[in-house]
Amino acid sequence: MAVANRCLGGPINIHNDHSDAMGARDTGWIQIFCENNQEVYDTSVEAWRIAEHPDIQMPVMVNFDGFTISHTMENVYIMEDADVKKFVGKRVFMTTEGHMGKGEYRLNPTAR
Repeated sequence: MAVANRCLGGPINIHNDHSDAMGARDTGWIQIFCENNQEVYDTSVEAWRIAEHPDIQMPVMVNFDGFTISHTMENVYIMEDADVKKFVGKRVFMTTEGHMGKGEYRLNPTAR
């Protein structure tokens, strides 16, 4: 999840703080903080691989400064989709067995 940390002071404020990230500090999410737009892009790709790794299986929050990064322009090197897919890899779902039988441990709205 990408989080643009913004200042909570009002009525309008272009400064930032980490209130959004600190509000979720104790939720169990892995939090990574980025300094610039290239880091946000690179870390977002890395976050998928980290979160879906069979030994980790935890959500990842990619934090960056609201307005300072989220509302400014900067050149970013974007990788080819094939390279990203190769890096992230195919997700391996854990299997579980419960009262409804055996199945993959994932959200599946079409499952019965």
